[in-house]
Amino acid sequence: DVCLPENSQASFDVYATITTDSTIKSEGDFVINTATIGEDSTAVENLLDNNTDTSTVYIHQPDVKVEKTGFACGDDDYCPNTADNDPQWVDLGGSRNNKKENQNIGNLAADNVVITENIPGDTCFLVGSIVNAPLGADIEYSDDYGATWTYTPVGATGDSDCNVTNFRFVFTTPIAAYISSV
Repeated sequence: DVCLPENSQASFDVYATITTDSTIKSEGDFVINTATIGEDSTAVENLLDNNTDTSTVYIHQPDVKVEKTGFACGDDDYCPNTADNDPQWVDLGGSRNNKKENQNIGNLAADNVVITENIPGDTCFLVGSIVNAPLGADIEYSDDYGATWTYTPVGATGDSDCNVTNFRFVFTTPIAAYISSV
């Protein structure tokens, strides 16, 4: 208990850490801290509406966004030739280009990120087709729908390996938080 003489004030600081196993899961979730003054004096208190106050802090979280676009590589099956590329239709035996972009739009670096791509049925992975892989990420392949990640694609660059069922990017370094230029 702390006793304050009449017409005096006191202040103190308390520090706390938001635990990593917290139930807080989203950017912008918040923690409310409430302080209440109790009074044991025999005198009657004049103001009762100033005995409680709260402060709110908002929590920063990582928020990794993945955006995927793609197109068929056209009649010539040559993706850099954009004149005959089609965003929706691909011919049997034709190639499709898929582009994946990821960004941490949160306000805290994202650790231990894994981005997985499932190869659709009736589609074969083209060996060596992953170009511009994300910095700080290892590429792993699976031939058993993600049960294990030890497969190595077979063939020369450009060959089809229909045994690849998935691949993933395993980030070995954190993805930095988004920095607004505003």
